Amino acid sequence: TDEKGENLCTENEKVLDGEYTFRKTKQFVIGEMTYSYDKVQDEERVVDLGDWRKIVGEGFSGSGVYKTKLKRPEKAKDTLVLDLGKVCHTCEAFFNGKSLGVRVFSPYRYEIPLSAFKDENTLEIRVTNTAANEYQYTKSFDKWAKWQLTPYNDRVMAFDKDCLEGGLFGPITLKY
Repeated sequence: TDEKGENLCTENEKVLDGEYTFRKTKQFVIGEMTYSYDKVQDEERVVDLGDWRKIVGEGFSGSGVYKTKLKRPEKAKDTLVLDLGKVCHTCEAFFNGKSLGVRVFSPYRYEIPLSAFKDENTLEIRVTNTAANEYQYTKSFDKWAKWQLTPYNDRVMAFDKDCLEGGLFGPITLKY
């Protein structure tokens, strides 16, 4: 059910397994006693869904945009449900340029009214991972004194190792 209590059970499901592109848009960077969230000029490239560390590197903390094209399923009725599957860690989905909303935890689902579909449709998913990757791989902390890292630094570093996955994993489906 959705937040209004309406039944989202569907009869049909289409896996959106077409071509996806990706580009980084912002990066969290720890400097010497500073940090910033910088815009990134990145080229769009075709990618497979899954852990984006193989694309952006182990130490990337930030945001990126996945994009794909899709058509309206022929048997669709009033409302379709877009299910992004696994996302690490937060996302905002856009359908034909209009935000469907932000999701910060599972389920990563959105309702799309049939009236929003055109002949050709664009789905964009903006994903942001945690700062854990930058904390784990930055060389900036090498210049900090132990007291500057706080007594909790060792615990934080151990905890962050469980948060290093990032990106859009899927499977991405339309249910109707």
